[in-house]
Amino acid sequence: MQPRHVPLILSSMAALLFWSALIIIGELRPEYSQMTKAVSELGVLGAPYALAFNVLGFLLPGALLAVCGAKLSLSINPEKSSLWWLLTIYGVSYASTAIPAEMVDGSFDMDSVLTQAHLVMVVISGIVWIAAIFMIQAPIAAHHEWRQFKNATRTLSLMCFMLVLANP
Repeated sequence: MQPRHVPLILSSMAALLFWSALIIIGELRPEYSQMTKAVSELGVLGAPYALAFNVLGFLLPGALLAVCGAKLSLSINPEKSSLWWLLTIYGVSYASTAIPAEMVDGSFDMDSVLTQAHLVMVVISGIVWIAAIFMIQAPIAAHHEWRQFKNATRTLSLMCFMLVLANP
């Protein structure tokens, strides 16, 4: 396996884990609706299958994405650049969203330290992800092996950014 294929494999594994956990555990919870509930509600403290979702939906995919981001960045630029840090921090902060939030009467308990920690990790992961998707554009366009992915990367980055903005 070539080193540049490692990020593709790791990111694919992360996506497969997350989506499988979301669909399967979401289906195991009849009161959960993909259309009206936050993904985080699958992992709230005391919810059925919360530990499974937090591990399979947040912790493991985040760890895989941290390694993926580090390897992707190093394959573009062999030095630990700010892109390396952003992609690695994104994965670690995403993995940290496995901290279970707490709910009271169907709403997130904003006074709970666990809920606050969960939400801080959600915000950090979102901010560094947005910075990284813009920062990765120039190195990909300049790198001889990655240049062929320039247009796909720009399109996917724009789509991801628009989805972040559209998320209520």
